[in-house]
Amino acid sequence: MEPKVSYKEIVRLTLAGGYSQREIAAAAGCSTGTVCNVQRRVRLVGLDSPTVEGMSGL
Repeated sequence: MEPKVSYKEIVRLTLAGGYSQREIAAAAGCSTGTVCNVQRRVRLVGLDSPTVEGMSGL
């Protein structure tokens, strides 16, 4: 069974800024490709920190 990826952590670190994709991938337990895909979607839908903090299903 594959380890569970922390998508909320990817989004949180992306919005915090100052972290490389490699650092985020290591913290979230995923590949840099996954980080890139999630970051692209974050930009596409325009998520911000307060919105993410209010989410419970990630």
